[in-house]
Amino acid sequence: MGIIRYKCVVIGCISVTLLCCFYIFESNSQNGQDIEFKQDQMKGQYLDHSTGMKDTWNKRIQHLQEGCYSTDRKEQYKIKDQQAEAIFFQSRKLNISVCKVAKAGSTFWAIVFLIVEKGIPANKAFSFPRNKIHALSAGFTKKLDSNPKPLTTKGIVVSRDPYSRLFSAFIDKYFLLRFASIAHSLAQSLGKGFYKTEVGDCGYNISFQDFIDSVTTKALHGSIINRHWSPVYAMCRVCDVGYQYVIQQETMTQDTEHIIDQLNISNEIKSTLRLMFRGSGTNKTMGGVIKTMWGAIDNPVMRSCCSNKLAYFMKMWEGFKIQGYIRTNISFPLSEFQTNDNVNVEDITKAVLAAMHTYPLSSTERKAQRRQALVTAYVGMPRRIIAQIQEMYKMDFFLFGYDANPPS
Repeated sequence: MGIIRYKCVVIGCISVTLLCCFYIFESNSQNGQDIEFKQDQMKGQYLDHSTGMKDTWNKRIQHLQEGCYSTDRKEQYKIKDQQAEAIFFQSRKLNISVCKVAKAGSTFWAIVFLIVEKGIPANKAFSFPRNKIHALSAGFTKKLDSNPKPLTTKGIVVSRDPYSRLFSAFIDKYFLLRFASIAHSLAQSLGKGFYKTEVGDCGYNISFQDFIDSVTTKALHGSIINRHWSPVYAMCRVCDVGYQYVIQQETMTQDTEHIIDQLNISNEIKSTLRLMFRGSGTNKTMGGVIKTMWGAIDNPVMRSCCSNKLAYFMKMWEGFKIQGYIRTNISFPLSEFQTNDNVNVEDITKAVLAAMHTYPLSSTERKAQRRQALVTAYVGMPRRIIAQIQEMYKMDFFLFGYDANPPS
């Protein structure tokens, strides 16, 4: 029997209260004018790859440009550009600049630039720990000035549904303690104690609601916004930079393949990239993810709130369920590690990959599992906090065609 159940993580440990599965929120109103949002309004149809993709790009860019002409909407928006830092990956060889949007494929684009700019073999680049990838890619990043000039290359902006992005940031940075010091500060301010597992304390008993309330309140009061949940509109200067492509995280594979096909790189690299983001490279990418996560365990800040390595691995296991890598009904292999005094990254990687391969999830099943976790996370979220999300990400909802109502 598993020590930490998936429902405990999403519902109990994240403190999401079950109240109503079909919670309908009224559309926002601004100066008497209703602001309506339609679900996935700008997602393209991929029935005809060539014609369909062209129509998709045109519609997205047209919608973006028309939205940027809505001066009233921009002037009334509470989030200002100076609250977020605009950083781009830029390659003269590829003639592209990609806005670096955390939690929306920025690591993948960093890998592409490492392959092209530094000549690192694709298989090797995909296996790097995430912190190494971003450290190596720093050499071809560019920060925009406060008054940005037009890009001298083709511009690419990547968007993601704000609700999904917030949940992903919470799991990665707070639940899995990638931002242990920030999580500690929030826990102290709320009087929250440690998160308890049956093998020891690990992290803080901060709920998803606590996280959202904190980051949205600070943002709407003018504080600097962490780039892992900063609105894309502000972080990418969407209405100031001339973008040629809008990629959406929800259709990342199709969108990215279309871009890759047009880049001036070898067919061998193109083929490798296609295999990687279609799942054939999961072993390598998962190895890099685990190395990055496990590498933080010896950090003094991390050890102060999670000294038990087995407890942290158990949280990682639940995180992989939420992310759709491991089936929700697969229990943590406690018996394999409880008698092992030396829990190490090699054994962890082996156990995770064994669970993935023994009980594999299809692409459809993985999406459904991730979606269920997302929907459950927002069930019962107070309307006050939903309103704060809608205000903070108002321009992202509008310009990229996302539904402003919470997932259901």
